[in-house]
Amino acid sequence: MPDLQQSVIDAFRSIVSRDEGQINLALGALTIARSEYPALRVQDYLDRLDEMAIGASSCLPLESPCTVKSIEAFNRFIFKEQGFKGNADNYYDPRNSYLNDVLDRKTGIPITLSLVYMEIARRIGLDIVGVGLPGHFLVKLDDPFDEMLIDPYHAGTLMTVEDCRSRWAEMSSGSSEFQRAFLQPVSKKQILFRMLNNLKHIFSSTGVAEKSLAVIELMLVISPEDATEIRNLSFMHLQLKHYRKASAGFRRYLALDPEAPDREQVLSWLYSAENGMALMN
Repeated sequence: MPDLQQSVIDAFRSIVSRDEGQINLALGALTIARSEYPALRVQDYLDRLDEMAIGASSCLPLESPCTVKSIEAFNRFIFKEQGFKGNADNYYDPRNSYLNDVLDRKTGIPITLSLVYMEIARRIGLDIVGVGLPGHFLVKLDDPFDEMLIDPYHAGTLMTVEDCRSRWAEMSSGSSEFQRAFLQPVSKKQILFRMLNNLKHIFSSTGVAEKSLAVIELMLVISPEDATEIRNLSFMHLQLKHYRKASAGFRRYLALDPEAPDREQVLSWLYSAENGMALMN
């Protein structure tokens, strides 16, 4: 494993191993980006979030910050003055999933725009949390008495539960029922894992095995016993002719899930990995 990737893994592990309240979400996201941008100046982007927070704080009304009026003022700052917007033209561009690119280009996908929203809001005392609605990440005011849902991908549009229900019906084509659990706050580790999962799908669909591997390694830092990702990582190693690592990974996968529905396929891959090891001896 290249020294750079190991340093990224070590730094990421240090971040996500903390208790939820101590995890620096922006730092975690920028550490993910270091796999793609080795020379990334992480502190510059953390400073940029601080600077935007100073600007946002001057726009809020003097009354209690947790009001519709305050959220609307905050939205004007983020989406009008700063110009952040959803990237509908090139949704699957991997740059939409790297926080540095999102801050540079002022465009992204729901989860990264939500992350920017949350991080600036946190710095000025707005208690905003992530909401993992399947297929479309949102944020909301963390108040059990006021479920104010906000869509950063659509310029901070305020949404009701019924709006979310309708959106889910549209996204799922009515194939599954909306659940109120979709609107529960998600943890910072869940947000980082979902960002990585987005990147994994992009790189897997474009056949970039090295980048897929680097992303899955970070996913396994968060969820080390995730059998599916252990299998996926092992397959990437097999594609890259890292036969010893592929073999060990497939064996671990089968040990974790002896009755896996894809057991025969994985045994075939294991056979290929061990054949490759034999040919290299």
